[in-house]
Amino acid sequence: MELGSNAWHGRDLHPRRVVSLVERLGRAQGMEAALATAMEAGHRRLLLQRETTEVAELKERIFHKYLVLAKKMTNS
Repeated sequence: MELGSNAWHGRDLHPRRVVSLVERLGRAQGMEAALATAMEAGHRRLLLQRETTEVAELKERIFHKYLVLAKKMTNS
């Protein structure tokens, strides 16, 4: 195949087909980027939910220890 030729593996490539292919590739890359962004946002949301749950559990344990200590102090 010559460098300036319009043939690719024996097929003629019309400029409209090339433009269409490039446009589809651009859309696919945009969709891929949007998916990656959405996945990253979902991951951050899950990390935040996990952190929120851990904080709530820690608060619950502290409150329970406080109640146990308060009960001991009132019984003394």
